[in-house]
Amino acid sequence: QPLLQFEVSINGAVSQLDRAEVEIHEEDGYLTIRRFGKKTGFVIITVGLAAISDALDLSIDLSGLKRPDPGVNNALTLRLDSLALPHQIIGDSPFAVTFIEGTGGGKRTNGEFEETVERAFTASTFVDLIGDDGSGVLLMHDGSQQFLRTDDGAKVVLTAYDPADGDRYETEPALNPRLRIQPHAPLEHHERYQLAREFEDPSDAALPFVEDGLPDRTATTPHGAPRPDLPPTMAPIDLDGDASIVPTSLSRDTEANDTDPNGNGAMILRVVEMDGKPSKTSIRVPQHEPPASVTAVRTDLLGQAQGAAIEVQPCDPPAWAATLGLQWFAFDIALGAHEIATYRIA
Repeated sequence: QPLLQFEVSINGAVSQLDRAEVEIHEEDGYLTIRRFGKKTGFVIITVGLAAISDALDLSIDLSGLKRPDPGVNNALTLRLDSLALPHQIIGDSPFAVTFIEGTGGGKRTNGEFEETVERAFTASTFVDLIGDDGSGVLLMHDGSQQFLRTDDGAKVVLTAYDPADGDRYETEPALNPRLRIQPHAPLEHHERYQLAREFEDPSDAALPFVEDGLPDRTATTPHGAPRPDLPPTMAPIDLDGDASIVPTSLSRDTEANDTDPNGNGAMILRVVEMDGKPSKTSIRVPQHEPPASVTAVRTDLLGQAQGAAIEVQPCDPPAWAATLGLQWFAFDIALGAHEIATYRIA
């Protein structure tokens, strides 16, 4: 199947942007494709292989495209077919990965403008088209959450014009959509979630990046020089147990509350069970300064303690941290299917 299946309606004419100019950057390992139609303007797609996975990275510069006609049905979309896979669609929302069983839609009105949108759905960071054996094609994105289902897969909305915006429509080059397309063998939900989180890290990108992590067609190297003073691997936490429990956020608490009157910068860790089954894990954390001790308590979403403090014991460091010289502590947790839990660690 063709990879870059675009469609957009501009000035009442539907275009697939079927004309192309290609420039190969052989030394830097990527190519650029300029796609355009008749009186449509153009888009520039930068294409490269992902650095540490068998995937294709796309960055799409929309700044040369003329304004699409109003509405979702006239938007610029990129279609992804499932090849020969008799497919189901899996997507994610905050704290969950689920099958897309149905799709929505309906009539949209805005003043004199009216359209009917069919087979619409949203996905926070990825959509996966899978076959009967679980293999499939995973499409990850950095913010293009609106999708439309097709008979053979799905298409993602890249840019649209809402008539309520009047003359304020513009495409900001710094907000160009990034996508990753990754064929895969059968995956668990937590693996899809982790692949999407890895894609969010620009250090894993195949394409040129400037210092703030945004695509830049004028750059010539994807990554800066490594810093010799940093360890090759480091993390403030380590989970050792069922892989279905994944961390989703980690922050520092600088405000006092009932479990820490001084607000001494405890870590706030949120974990989620992604695969829909009861699971257990051990959460390991390092302590940098003596005297080495760690306390942990489960909290609600507002940071208030729920129940007694959790027993925390000294433990061996994870293998990747064995040479760092830190004292590690661990506590055990058990979560039910799809359960979300927050812990305050000080």
